[in-house]
Amino acid sequence: MTINGGTAVGIGAGGHIMCQGSGLGGNILFRTPNTAMNADVSACLIVGDTDTPYLDMDNNRIANVAAPTLAKDALPYVAWADCSGTLTLTWATATPAAVTTIARWVQIGKTVILEAYIISADSNATTGLTITTLPVNPVNVNARFSCSAYERYGAAGATYRALVCQINANGVNDLEFLDFSTATDGQAVGVGVTAIYPVA
Repeated sequence: MTINGGTAVGIGAGGHIMCQGSGLGGNILFRTPNTAMNADVSACLIVGDTDTPYLDMDNNRIANVAAPTLAKDALPYVAWADCSGTLTLTWATATPAAVTTIARWVQIGKTVILEAYIISADSNATTGLTITTLPVNPVNVNARFSCSAYERYGAAGATYRALVCQINANGVNDLEFLDFSTATDGQAVGVGVTAIYPVA
């Protein structure tokens, strides 16, 4: 191993190398002798100076790391996914006209994060909303987990208030807004919500 372009350090059988840095990321390169023992072969490259660190084994990049199954497993990079068209919205009393939904989600280990914004210019005097289809169902622990949410309503949707909502992790598997106000017919209504919940 070469440190900052300096002295190579040899590690015998069963040896260990620990590298620790602070601030900027760095790369760690492990080499092993070839069969003829006259040259070194790159065995493992740990790239840490990019936004998405990765492993390179014998010049072959590992790009498809399996999801972790144990607490000690490393977490792979996971991108946000769009779920605007897959959330099922169940309205109470009446369905608002021309509803627009913007939503995305990501699963990191056994935790799901869901961000959603739902808006309509004409509420049709709806009195409630439940999201009955989630990207991934919560683990059934016979509990209800609170979410962070707000309601937007009134003329041009200019009035905002905090909204109580919960993830039903009890076999119901939905996101329920509990104190939804009765919207005025012909005026806007909408919600914004951030939900974080455990999955199996």
